[in-house]
Amino acid sequence: MFIYIILGIVLLLFWLFNLPFLTVKRGEIVYIKCINWLFIFCIFIFLFFLSYMRGINVGTDYYLYFNFFNKLMYKEYFDLGIRSIYDIANYFNDFRIITLIATLVFLLIFYYLQNKYSYSVVNFIYMFVISFLFFFFLNGLRQAIAIAILWIGLLSLSENKNTKRELFFFFLIVVIAAQFHISAVMGFFFLVVKKFKINGRTLSIGLLVVTFSFFTDILKDFIGSLLMNIEFYTEKYSYDTDFFFRVNKEKGIIQFIPILMQFGFFFVWLKWKKLKGIKGNYIIENYYYLYLLFYAASGIEAIDRFQLYLYPSIVFFYDMVLFLIIKSCNTKKELLVAWGSSTIIIFFWLAYYLLRIFQNTNGIVPYSFWFM
Repeated sequence: MFIYIILGIVLLLFWLFNLPFLTVKRGEIVYIKCINWLFIFCIFIFLFFLSYMRGINVGTDYYLYFNFFNKLMYKEYFDLGIRSIYDIANYFNDFRIITLIATLVFLLIFYYLQNKYSYSVVNFIYMFVISFLFFFFLNGLRQAIAIAILWIGLLSLSENKNTKRELFFFFLIVVIAAQFHISAVMGFFFLVVKKFKINGRTLSIGLLVVTFSFFTDILKDFIGSLLMNIEFYTEKYSYDTDFFFRVNKEKGIIQFIPILMQFGFFFVWLKWKKLKGIKGNYIIENYYYLYLLFYAASGIEAIDRFQLYLYPSIVFFYDMVLFLIIKSCNTKKELLVAWGSSTIIIFFWLAYYLLRIFQNTNGIVPYSFWFM
């Protein structure tokens, strides 16, 4: 647990030391420029070290993968990608090769996405860890790789005009992602999502729907019944259909507060964007909005697993928001407001991060080293 807390504090200090000065000089805001690329490289190396050197019980699924390797039991028909990694590990008779390859794939993909699509490397790295996206990889190794691959296609949609070539590329990406986790085929649904734009009204409707459904089972029961009509999933989880397709987790006001806060940040962003005439990236907004809407059916295991495909939207959304809110400032007063708003967002995610660590979310902590 200690190692996670230290990592969070280091990233917080890194973010704070890259904020702009609260002053105006010759009509321009002066920025602290202390981004050290060697430091950023060291962070990625440390994240790789955490993943590769973790003990067998760090992550609820990790021990399962270990047993699959020892007993040569991994026989999933669709997951050709992960089966290939298993085959390599079996050839060298070393389970750690699975961790090595999976970690490299996951981190390198998000390194690529950061370089190509993010607004600020500081914001991106901070949110990549603090949002728990990286720590989800420690738990859901197969699905995390599928998510990373899928987002190569999802973000490509934000810059193109949907020509046949571009749609074929997206189709190919979904197929590749599905080789690590078959549920990645839901990525085709996101082609529809990109056609909408979020405003204050749609966000308010979303908040009302999520609030109503979060505390009642009416909508959840309906969604669960629909999912049980999908033969593939009912067969796959036939050993415990109620767990996967019915509400199995009681959630109350404490669990709802972080959701409410995120809707609040979204409202602030839309207001600031309109006030300052900021364009932003509405595709990223759509993905994050859909991520929040999934909370309307939270507590159903199948829905929670679908929602994870939108998990990176947290990183890209706040990377965009934190950068553009501050960059759009023209006066010291505006900068004070932007700096204050950004700091509230940053500390909220840090508090949420620490809470999830102390609650042992998804069985990721406490951290232990391999065979130690």
